[in-house]
Amino acid sequence: MRTLSDYARGTRHAAAMAVVMGIAMSATPARGEPTAAEIAAARQLFKDGLELELRSDWDAARERFKKVGAVKMTPAIRFHLALCDENLGRLVAAINGFEIAADEARRGEGAAEVAQNAPLRAAALRQRVPTLQFTLNGQLGSAKIFLDDAPVAPALVDTAIPAEIGSHHIEVRRSGKTVFEKDIELAEHGAEQVTLEVPASAPGEQRGGADGAFPSNATASMAPLRSRTPAIVAGSLGLAAAAGAGVFFGLRQQTLNQLNDACPSQKNCSRSLEQTYVDGQNYTTTAQILAGVAAAGLVTGGVLWFAFPASSAASTALVLSPQGATIAGRF
Repeated sequence: MRTLSDYARGTRHAAAMAVVMGIAMSATPARGEPTAAEIAAARQLFKDGLELELRSDWDAARERFKKVGAVKMTPAIRFHLALCDENLGRLVAAINGFEIAADEARRGEGAAEVAQNAPLRAAALRQRVPTLQFTLNGQLGSAKIFLDDAPVAPALVDTAIPAEIGSHHIEVRRSGKTVFEKDIELAEHGAEQVTLEVPASAPGEQRGGADGAFPSNATASMAPLRSRTPAIVAGSLGLAAAAGAGVFFGLRQQTLNQLNDACPSQKNCSRSLEQTYVDGQNYTTTAQILAGVAAAGLVTGGVLWFAFPASSAASTALVLSPQGATIAGRF
């Protein structure tokens, strides 16, 4: 079986031709397509990249291929970018590059060797790449996990995550503060498991704000006070709905009167009355809905009025925080 080095050396001319064919799609470029000058420059950059690969100058080769890809990305270019990432120790990036190159090659033309070799390279790298698995001691809640300052989805806890070889910094943050952190070193073929020690929320923290807690310096008194405000609100809504229901019942009756006057027998009526009939149906439906809302609002208001006698006024407070102003209160 051919190795990746064999592919890079033995098919250098074929790969270069595939890239040139992929870039030079037409003699007259459409809007957004590379110009003739850009194609010529990209062709030379790709050849330079292949020469640098033969000298194992992977950083410089990757820069050449990256510039070619900025002109026109093809499966062959993506393959060689992944090859450079592999030899630079960026295994996760290389796996992604090989797999994308293979997928693009299967759906395109002129990249049969990429389609054949890229999946083999990706599979081989998956055996080498280290993994990191998080477990929880405590409840994550509103806290967030970060790996090298990039967020990690909570759904990936207890799942092996591919990671690059080398040093990594792990943090758990809540309300912008670090509640857990750890530095680790991952080696090739390694499998590291890190237990995230997540403390419970501070006893003084209250739910609310951007991530579930009011600022600790909030000065408002939040004593358990009762108010008849909910009863008044519910009753007012009920009365408003009752008034609306009365209006639509009145419109319904007017429509019925019009229909009776124009067509007393209700047989062989004029087609000009169809819209009046439809309007009457709409008025009836709306009136019935508002009547139901009115009944519910008045009943709810009455229950709340007697269930919560007015012992004091409602408690509200304006709380200022870095996220802005928040109104906190109890009714």
